[in-house]
Amino acid sequence: MIKELNFTQASIANIPSPLERIEYKDAKQGSFQLRVSPSGDKIFYIYRRVRGAGSGVAAARIKIGSFDSLSLADARAEFKRLDSLCEQGIDPRVSAKEKQAESVLLSQAYKEYIASRKEVKQTLRNYDSLYRTYLEKYSNKQLANIDRKLVEKLYLDIESDSQAEGTKRLLRAIFNFAKNEYLKADGTSYFPDNPTGIIKHKRLTRHVGRKTTYVRGSNFHQFKQALLEVREAGTITAKSICDAMEFALYTGLRKEEVIGLKWSDVYDEYMV
Repeated sequence: MIKELNFTQASIANIPSPLERIEYKDAKQGSFQLRVSPSGDKIFYIYRRVRGAGSGVAAARIKIGSFDSLSLADARAEFKRLDSLCEQGIDPRVSAKEKQAESVLLSQAYKEYIASRKEVKQTLRNYDSLYRTYLEKYSNKQLANIDRKLVEKLYLDIESDSQAEGTKRLLRAIFNFAKNEYLKADGTSYFPDNPTGIIKHKRLTRHVGRKTTYVRGSNFHQFKQALLEVREAGTITAKSICDAMEFALYTGLRKEEVIGLKWSDVYDEYMV
């Protein structure tokens, strides 16, 4: 059973350590409470129902702080702030989570985006290179403050067309991830807008031609390893493409020839 106590600095300091955890409520403000444990810890709480919450919704117990590190005056001031939010129908626990989500930094969103991906190692290395070269200077900037104007300037300041496009795609992917990762209590996003859309809107997109490269002896093993990684993490289609590429690598056949092959074209005695 909760006990009533006139909260003062002295009355709280004189509470002895109990054999079992015990709770006290302030004689003046009953929802301002103190929990005392056998170890001697004394923790301030607010315990009340949020206005507008249904009758089946339990009262919220929200920690304010420890008596050892927080004066009674400061604890009471924080209690009044939380009590005011509850009175307005705002759950302070949700409010705190929302504030945290609103202040997400680019560096945090990037790390969480990368952690959610199942890309091949080379793709992740490319992401990391683009981030360190062009986006790292904005690491401590909140996503909410990365707007169209900043994105446009960043894009235009990059001399290389391919690097500019790569950076735009990476930033677009981060914002698309954030749109579905950081949600409000009602399910809407804190970041519904993707500022990279300004590039297409202003027709600034740089058209980069497809790059032609060749597998040489020096990078043969690296190419085979990349195919292996895609096979392990990819779909059935991706695995089939890897098989076709490896077959072409060893036979020298063109793409159309590999795709058009039939079992009747294969001599069993040459199979190993």
